[in-house]
Amino acid sequence: MAYRYAIYYSPSTESDLGAFGAEWLGRTIAGEDLAPPRLSGVSLDDWQTAVAAPRKYGFHATLKAPFRLADGATENELVSALTEFCASTTTADLGALRIDRIAGFLALTPEHHEAVGRLAANIVRAFDHFRAPSTAEEIARRQPEKLTPPQRRLLNRWGYPYVLEEYRFHMTITGHLTDPETPKFLKTLKARYAQLVEQAVSIEDVCLFRQETRKDQLVLTARYPLSGN
Repeated sequence: MAYRYAIYYSPSTESDLGAFGAEWLGRTIAGEDLAPPRLSGVSLDDWQTAVAAPRKYGFHATLKAPFRLADGATENELVSALTEFCASTTTADLGALRIDRIAGFLALTPEHHEAVGRLAANIVRAFDHFRAPSTAEEIARRQPEKLTPPQRRLLNRWGYPYVLEEYRFHMTITGHLTDPETPKFLKTLKARYAQLVEQAVSIEDVCLFRQETRKDQLVLTARYPLSGN
């Protein structure tokens, strides 16, 4: 059994959006390392530092954050439940994505939030029984002292503080950047993303990722089409 699983939105690397994310992070969602991107205005060392955190997870948006399987639950049961869920769930329109700064890091955020907010909330609720209760160590890593009271309640109930009313769809493309660092990364990323800035995006499938050990990257296991009416 893997150490953790996660349910993500992650575009195929064959798509323009997926290729952008893979090339920028220097890895595919299958875990294949890629050559560093050609950089303008950002040094290789600065790029490596900036993408170190998001690179571990691959280019994605969280729908259900990484979790350990509950006692008695199996990967086959999780796959079966996800297949059934997706077969009765409709796609979610995001509109165009833009590069935005969120709490010190850069991410792609959507034009439309409503449909994906509902999708994420439904996934969090539907698959919570597969999640093992959070340990004291896992809760401490979320730094609850820095969270708002509602976020702490969500962390204690759902194992993650940014769900339901606190959920905000985003696709992380850097770790935390200082104020002086941010402008050069914004300029570099906006130049790389320029041809995609008007492209409408729709979530047509969701992905199951797995992490074999705590030290490993999360990698794509399979895609599940959203085929409901």
